[in-house]
Amino acid sequence: SVTTLSMGLILVNSIVIIGIILVVIGGIVVVVARRNTQVPGSDRERFVDPLMTDEYRKYGPTSVAPGAILNYGGASHVVRGSLELSQGPFRWWEHLVDGGADGSWFGVEEDEGEVILTWWRKLPGSFEPANPIVVDGVEYWEEERGTARYTAIGTTGLPPEGATDFVDYKSGDGRLLGLERYGDSMWEASTGIRILPGEIDVMAAPDHNPDTDNR
Repeated sequence: SVTTLSMGLILVNSIVIIGIILVVIGGIVVVVARRNTQVPGSDRERFVDPLMTDEYRKYGPTSVAPGAILNYGGASHVVRGSLELSQGPFRWWEHLVDGGADGSWFGVEEDEGEVILTWWRKLPGSFEPANPIVVDGVEYWEEERGTARYTAIGTTGLPPEGATDFVDYKSGDGRLLGLERYGDSMWEASTGIRILPGEIDVMAAPDHNPDTDNR
């Protein structure tokens, strides 16, 4: 009869709809299961962006930039200019503080998840790379050399962008020495020390500093 046929069609349609719903639910379960059973130690689980950690953000380029105040060694230092340097996937920052011919530089870099802070003072005169190299009676041994690209903001005495050759040294007692050469200039040297986060306080740079153009 017509009634029996209608009921049969309704039953068939209901079965089809239930089947579709089960297929959708099954797909969702599979996706969730794959996410929850991800292999430990995979790149997704191990990767942590160092710029997202609280410690790195404190010393990162949005905090330490022209206009920031660094309280270190019993004195307050104003950041006048900043360099962002890169070599392949690696990036680090050098910040000129207080200015002057023998102005200090504050270095920030990330190495295998560790934030490394350094404080540098420029030496007068010119130098030539050697291994070892002796400066002021201290013997330094080469650790790394290469060429990096940089971009500059604020007062640094350099063009807005360019390249620099560098050689990094370290003494037996942990003191640092760096040689840098920009373009065709002579090699310049700076001595440095590593400092701990607890030794320096940062008053972050203003969000908008109209004086961060290169000079």
